[in-house]
Amino acid sequence: MNTANMTVALDVAGWHAIGNPFVMDAPVESLQVTNNTTGETLLFKDAVKDDKGWAEPVLYRWAVNATNGDAYQPVVQANSLAPWEGYWLKTKVDNLTLTIPAPEGVINAPVPLPDSFLPPAAPVTPLLASEGKGEGFDLRFQLTSAFASNRSTRRPCATEI
Repeated sequence: MNTANMTVALDVAGWHAIGNPFVMDAPVESLQVTNNTTGETLLFKDAVKDDKGWAEPVLYRWAVNATNGDAYQPVVQANSLAPWEGYWLKTKVDNLTLTIPAPEGVINAPVPLPDSFLPPAAPVTPLLASEGKGEGFDLRFQLTSAFASNRSTRRPCATEI
């Protein structure tokens, strides 16, 4: 689990994919931008002002919306970056570094993982009794993936299972 500030190199002006590597929200207002050419570090809100203009003031995230269709959603300075989600940030100058400070309390935070980190579960298959074999049954495994399958593995089992 990440518990220290994270930095991202934004070497060339343009669009950059960034993400919140913490298990807690990271407020946009806490983001820091360093101009490596001048050595100056500013809060995100100051780095995007017209007199500096190092980056666009709005980040974007892809939002899945069943009602209105999927679309990019603006994330403004009053918002936070959600744990494990990705965002787009547009910089206007070269040679920047973005620092995402570790949220307060992240060291003691529980570690909930998003559903996308959980392995896919196989569908439940009911057990069928073997025909004409008396006690016990055969347990048959069917393992498949995108690249391989095994449908012939058999294991005789006693009824105590």
